Amino acid sequence: MALPKPIRLWGLSFVTAAVVAAGAVAAFTAGAAGSGTITARYAKTADWGTGSAPASTTAPPSTTTPPPTAAAPSPNTPPTGTSTVPPPSPASAPNSSAYKFAPYVDTTQRQDLGALASAAGVKYLTAGFVLSDNGCTPAWNGSSEDPAFTARLKAGLSDLRAQGGDAIASFGGANGTELALACPDETSLKAAYRTVIDEYDLTHLDFDIEGTASANQPSTTRRWQALAQLQSDYAAAGKTLDISLTLPVLPSGLTPQGVDVVSTATATGLKLSVVNIMAMDYGDWAAPNPANRMGFFAEQAAQSLHAQLKPLYPATPDPQLWAMIGITPMIGPNDTAGETFQLADAQTLTRFATQHHLGRLAMWSLPRDANSAYEFSHTFEAFTG
Repeated sequence: MALPKPIRLWGLSFVTAAVVAAGAVAAFTAGAAGSGTITARYAKTADWGTGSAPASTTAPPSTTTPPPTAAAPSPNTPPTGTSTVPPPSPASAPNSSAYKFAPYVDTTQRQDLGALASAAGVKYLTAGFVLSDNGCTPAWNGSSEDPAFTARLKAGLSDLRAQGGDAIASFGGANGTELALACPDETSLKAAYRTVIDEYDLTHLDFDIEGTASANQPSTTRRWQALAQLQSDYAAAGKTLDISLTLPVLPSGLTPQGVDVVSTATATGLKLSVVNIMAMDYGDWAAPNPANRMGFFAEQAAQSLHAQLKPLYPATPDPQLWAMIGITPMIGPNDTAGETFQLADAQTLTRFATQHHLGRLAMWSLPRDANSAYEFSHTFEAFTG
């Protein structure tokens, strides 16, 4: 289904809004060039409507040798049949180093995760999104899970694991109600998270915090306290629970709200493996003349994040700080006019990630890449940390 693109700035404080009006770097996003219109960040709806990546992505010539790429599978649309592979569970948490490239998949499209990953030649996926369903009840995409949906999702996850891969479950996102906003206390929130973790045998969770969720301090504290307790509980049982955080970004770095979200996580004792930035939909005021420069702006955003993480993790050496950084571009046309992330940008970003040994690369999204014969996936797969 095609949902309307949401506006995610209405939850910001008046102070931040004033800074945006002054043209300083303190907003989640900005309008298309010269329009003054506020655009949505990280529009998850692009794949549902007409915003998918073009069938053939024209890339400007690269001035350096591109990274090696794997042989491309068939460019046909990935199979959607439900896997019949028995559902193995991961015996223990895989090392985070295995999750270096984990592109996003929108589970509302009901595609078989294992078949999709196999068609693209990737092992790891980020499956979104777990939201609130009428209060403190977790549900994929914020709606009651029908048996057919659940069976299909579990079968695809089992197929993916049988291939030696796995999925990161992403909570939050641009649409719906983020679970920490709906649960009244950390006890109920912890129980809600545990329900999803145990049902799907998850070892890796991602939290995509945007809009009102990023500006709501009580829910931020509640979320990280609940997750810190879960990390401790699972560790006592011999299981590692890996937590990553995904936030909007500008080339100049995280917004003040984004910095607060990370700072609160450190204060609660939560162990964040990756702070993943959504390198997309900046707006012309923040990223002028973006044609053929989206890879450059993604690098700028990562460098800015690195500088912001230093005071939050003062005892952490630079190489470890770089290893905490993840980058997720929106491949193909972004929702902001003039911004198109091309294959040459992916090659630029892959070289940067390899040079700095980043923690993760991802992209929105894997089904988009099917329209380009998975050329973005083959490029990013060259990144191994």
